[in-house]
Amino acid sequence: MVISRNRAVIFVHEYGICLITGVILLLFYTGNIINSDSCFIRSILEPRNITVLTGKIISNPVRNYSGQYYRVNITVSATEGFLPRQRENPVVVYSEASGTAVLYIPAAVVESRYPGKLYSAVEPYLIHTGSSNSSMIVECGARFRFHVRAVQSAMQKMPVYYVQAVGFIGFDNTVTGAIARFRAELRLKLKCVLYNWGPAGGLLLALLSGAGEYTDTAISEEFKYAGLAHILALSGMHLAFFAGMAAAVASGGGRIFSSAVSVAAVLFFVWFAGVTPSLLRALIFFLLNMMVRLCGLKPSQIKLLCVTLLLHICIVPEHLFQLSFQLSYAALAGIFCTKEIFDKISFRIAPPVIASGISSSVGAQVFTAPITMAVFGWFAPGGIVASLVVSPLISIFFTVGTASIACTLMCPVLQEPLGAIINLLYTILVFPVHCFAQIPVLEF
Repeated sequence: MVISRNRAVIFVHEYGICLITGVILLLFYTGNIINSDSCFIRSILEPRNITVLTGKIISNPVRNYSGQYYRVNITVSATEGFLPRQRENPVVVYSEASGTAVLYIPAAVVESRYPGKLYSAVEPYLIHTGSSNSSMIVECGARFRFHVRAVQSAMQKMPVYYVQAVGFIGFDNTVTGAIARFRAELRLKLKCVLYNWGPAGGLLLALLSGAGEYTDTAISEEFKYAGLAHILALSGMHLAFFAGMAAAVASGGGRIFSSAVSVAAVLFFVWFAGVTPSLLRALIFFLLNMMVRLCGLKPSQIKLLCVTLLLHICIVPEHLFQLSFQLSYAALAGIFCTKEIFDKISFRIAPPVIASGISSSVGAQVFTAPITMAVFGWFAPGGIVASLVVSPLISIFFTVGTASIACTLMCPVLQEPLGAIINLLYTILVFPVHCFAQIPVLEF
C-alpha cells in the first residue's frame, strides 16, 4: 500500500503539469468552462442594429476562401445605428462604444494599394472622412469608419459585420501609431518586392508574413493534399531560422548577448508577421526554453509545452477553438511523446541523418491525424514521407529568399537575377509537392 502510494505521488510529481493541462483542455472542449465571446461590443445599441462602426484594426487582414473578403478584428470606439422598434421611422443614434468586432472587408478595399491589383475598383466603397484616401492602408493600427451590415454568425454569439463602405481616418498621432504606420508600409514594401518574383515571391511572402494573397491557389491545395499544409503556417521553423541567424551574427559577444540578440530578432519577426495561434505557440515555447536554459535547467520538453499551452490560453483563450492552434500543439505533443519510441525503429531502418526526421514526422502525423480526419474527413498518408523530402527544400528556399530580399533592398539592381534564382528553387520545391499530392487520400 505504501509502495503504491509512493508511486502515485511520484507520478503526480512527474506528470502533474500534464494532468492539469489535460483536465483544463477537457473542461474547455466539453463546455464546462465557458469561453466568453471575445468579440463583444459595449454600446447602447443592439449589435444587430448597428450600421456604422468606428474603430482601429487589431489583426492582420486574412483573405477568406472565396477571395472576395478579408477578415479583420477591430477595437470599437463608436457606433451608429437605429433604436429597436423604430424600423419604419428609424431614429439614428450615435454612441460611444468599446469592445471588439469581426469585420469582413471587400477585397478591393484591402488590396487598393497592393501591386498588380485594380485600384479603381475601390472607388465605390470610399466615403469622405477628412483624411486622404490615397494613403489608405488596411493594416493593424489603422483607424476607419465602416458602414456595415450585421450578419448573425453560427460560431459566435455576436454578429459579424460585412463592410459596405469605408472612410480612412488614419493612424494615431502617437509613438505606437507611428510604429504601426511603419509596420504597415514595411509589409506593403515587401509585397511590392515579392510581387515581381511571381509565384515564387507569393510563396515566400506567405512564409515571411502570413499573407496568402499572392500564393498560387493550386499550389496551396497541393500542399494540403500532400499532407504539408503545416509548412505554410508561421511556426517554430521561422523563429528557429531568425533566432539562429541572429545568434550566429552575435556569437562573438558572449552567451547572454547572443541570447538577447536572438530574442530581439524573434520578437521583431512576430511583430512584423502578426500573432497567429501557431506563431504565438512557437514564441512562448522559444522564450520559455531560452529562459530555463539560461537558468541552467533542462526540463522535459512535453512539460514545457504544457506550460506554453496554459500561458497561451491565458493570453488569447479564443485560440483554443482554432484549427491551427489544435494542429500546432498536437504535432509537437506527438513529437515529444513518441520520439523515443519511433527512434528505436527509425534508427534501425534508416541512416542516422534522416532517422530522427522520420520519427518526428511519424509522431506529428499520428497525433494530428484524428484532428485532420474529424475536420476534413480525410487523411493524407503520404504526409510522413513528403515532410522528409520537402522540409529541407523549404528551409533552403526560405533562407535564400530572405537573403535575396535583403540584397534587393540594399541594391535594387539585383532584383531580377535574384528573382531568377528564387524561381528556380521554387520549381525544384513544388515538383515533389505536386508528386505527393497525387497520392490518394484516405476518406472517412
